[in-house]
Amino acid sequence: DVPFACVVCKLKLVDTDGLVATRSQWPDDLQKCGVPVVTSSSNHFMVMANPTAAKAIAELAREKLARWTSDYTDTPRKVVFPH
Repeated sequence: DVPFACVVCKLKLVDTDGLVATRSQWPDDLQKCGVPVVTSSSNHFMVMANPTAAKAIAELAREKLARWTSDYTDTPRKVVFPH
């Protein structure tokens, strides 16, 4: 298992970050593998300029990432994909 996470950028009222569809940012195959997700309300182009998002991404780069269980993945899935 390669340690990594998905950063899903999501704009209000649409299922995209302005460039990439939300479902493509954390696709089903990665969810099934237990790849963790972090969300940001920033758009695709400004996520690294957003201090909160940049801090979260930096923390992901520093910490040891573990795969999630399928039970744990269900809760974030409802947040990322509310419809």
